[in-house]
Amino acid sequence: MIPPPRLRTTYNAETLVAAEEYIAENLAAARNEQQDFVRNRRLKLWESLTPEQQVEDWIRAERRKEDYDWRNKCLTRWQTCQEILARRGARYLRCRWQNYVIETPEQATVVEGIRFWADTLPARIRRGENLLLFGLCGTGKDHVLACLVRQAMLRHNIFSQWTTGPELFRRWRAEFNGGSSVDPGDDKCSGPRPLLVISDPVLPGGTLTPYQAERMYALIDRRSSYQTSTWISVNTTGRDDLEQRLGVAIVDRLRDHATPFSFSWPSYRQPLPKVTP
Repeated sequence: MIPPPRLRTTYNAETLVAAEEYIAENLAAARNEQQDFVRNRRLKLWESLTPEQQVEDWIRAERRKEDYDWRNKCLTRWQTCQEILARRGARYLRCRWQNYVIETPEQATVVEGIRFWADTLPARIRRGENLLLFGLCGTGKDHVLACLVRQAMLRHNIFSQWTTGPELFRRWRAEFNGGSSVDPGDDKCSGPRPLLVISDPVLPGGTLTPYQAERMYALIDRRSSYQTSTWISVNTTGRDDLEQRLGVAIVDRLRDHATPFSFSWPSYRQPLPKVTP
């Protein structure tokens, strides 16, 4: 069954005039009510804003601004530190002073001495002091370097570049062969940066080639001339072995205003089991 058509409301002139008057009155009443509410709110707010209250609000706002800026600075430092350590290796992101395993009194003495040395880190960086960590493989030298890099960046905002001897040689070899830079950050290790950290400038049991020795000497001599700090960890047993592998001139530049620490305990890595026939 088809429903009947819906009847439309008819409007005449009187109806339209009455509707317009009703709408105008309600809008005026709503507008007046809103204005009264805003006026009363402003009046109450102004009455509550005594000079002491104004000063307290200003101090509170400034503190919130300082806290916000400080959080941004801390976050930026943390992200930069994570990037530095991640470029060296993901394993170094977990390195802390708390998880460095100490098994001998000699280890405790050396680690405590390094932490005491790091308490005045900004002054040592300004003076261009170097740091030498030498010992056998697997004694935790790079673990300590990761802790120092983290402390320098997070606590003192001291930027560092952490690389290795093989990485430096790879860059120099690419330049020698006439190639372009390996990556955009290659120049970070060539100039007098605030802090340069080098792990294993020479392979264990090996020595530098004449070209490697020349480039390494130029790098260390340049940083020594500008009095910028260089931290190095090397797998060697002592000064004589270090001079034999790196060269007397390079070691002499590194020992200038340097603090050496000897990691003379056994490696923490478990030896491979003997295979019996």
